[in-house]
Amino acid sequence: MNTKTKLILAIPAAIAIISVAVLLMKWIIPDRPVVTGIVEAKEIDVASKIPGRVDTVFVHEGDHVQKGQVLA
Repeated sequence: MNTKTKLILAIPAAIAIISVAVLLMKWIIPDRPVVTGIVEAKEIDVASKIPGRVDTVFVHEGDHVQKGQVLA
């Protein structure tokens, strides 16, 4: 066999070996599972950007609030 023939045979062999290696890695090392859920909090700490005292609280415990709603 001359060099050209060896090269022509080596390229498909290399592709096959790489393909088998990738498939084995996917089979041996599984992907991490995706976990979703809901978190409930008993207490939330709130801080204001402006120092001062709270005069009136506009919401009560258990009220549903929206983003941007004035709470106090």
